[in-house]
Amino acid sequence: MKKRNKLSAILALLLAAMLLVVGCGGGGDDTKQEDTSKEDDGNKEENSGEVKMTDGYYYYFLADMGLGSFVHFNEDGTYYASYFDGAATDAGTYEVLDEELEYYPDTTGDDIGDTDGATEKASQVVALTSYLTGETQKIAYVDDALLDMSLNGLGNHRNLKHEADYKYVAENEENPIEIASYFANGSTGSAVTLSHNGSFIDAAGDELLEGTWEQKSESEYTLKYDGGDEGTLKIADDKRSAELTRGGETILVETLEKGTSNFTMSNPAVQPEGLPMSVEFRLDCADDGTCEMFMVVSQVSQEFSIDKGTYSISDVAKGTFNFETAGTIESTPDYESAQDNHLEMSMPYKAAFTISVDGQSMDLSVDTVLTGTYTKE
Repeated sequence: MKKRNKLSAILALLLAAMLLVVGCGGGGDDTKQEDTSKEDDGNKEENSGEVKMTDGYYYYFLADMGLGSFVHFNEDGTYYASYFDGAATDAGTYEVLDEELEYYPDTTGDDIGDTDGATEKASQVVALTSYLTGETQKIAYVDDALLDMSLNGLGNHRNLKHEADYKYVAENEENPIEIASYFANGSTGSAVTLSHNGSFIDAAGDELLEGTWEQKSESEYTLKYDGGDEGTLKIADDKRSAELTRGGETILVETLEKGTSNFTMSNPAVQPEGLPMSVEFRLDCADDGTCEMFMVVSQVSQEFSIDKGTYSISDVAKGTFNFETAGTIESTPDYESAQDNHLEMSMPYKAAFTISVDGQSMDLSVDTVLTGTYTKE
């Protein structure tokens, strides 16, 4: 499959955000274009015998932008999904269930459900449960197609048709997705990492060990080491720590996180100059006096750090923030909101900044106000 630079795909999606998020209609040309790149690279093969849903993949092509999305199902009950040329990816487990589900049918031939029309009812669904979020999406499964599907929130009501004769090679199609990573003694070199393809690396001890994992329950994995030994990784409810048991010993492993957050200020609907859509701006203020500003693009599951600095809060809850990019900014407390030891505060934020991925960049600017709750110790 043709691969695109990640940022290129992200920016293309942003420029067509209204189309992808609301999923209303296709382009002006009523004739659906086909992605011929799949046929030119020798990935097609003759199909013989009964077609299984694990053959090939279920594919959707956004002709206006030349972006492809797919879901591939494995025999072991797992799936891998790539949305809009890899702008977002997902993996997890799936089930085919005999359940009824209403869906919007495609009435125009553009493989997008018509939300202005009447719904129809499917008698079967495919339930996708993501390793990354733990959430389950149920999709109408009709005539060997996935109908009215949300593609990771980037596009809604999309229809994915089964291309069973497509020669799917996981090493060529899939980028590794890290689904869990925990560290011993707070060291980045002592990680236990599980990947979506069922493999793991254990560097929590004195040597590097590898093997495969199986999910025993929602929070417990059985580890099968290449040398024949077995172990378990049991993740705590808060997902910040886990117990690695192997060779008769139990090792506490933890996520690597920044200092404890003191408070957060945010604005969930900001439209920077240079983007055709709203994004979230979030300021994380740690208890060590440092702060960091993020631009969160939920549509493509991306979070960009755009500014850093330090801050201090006076006895009367007035904040002074010294940013590397935006300079010195003061926040204003809302004394009327004060309750016990906390109150609301607001802070204006104005800056020009650049987001960059894989050597490509995009210049943006913002002028907004963030709000949050400050708690005085």
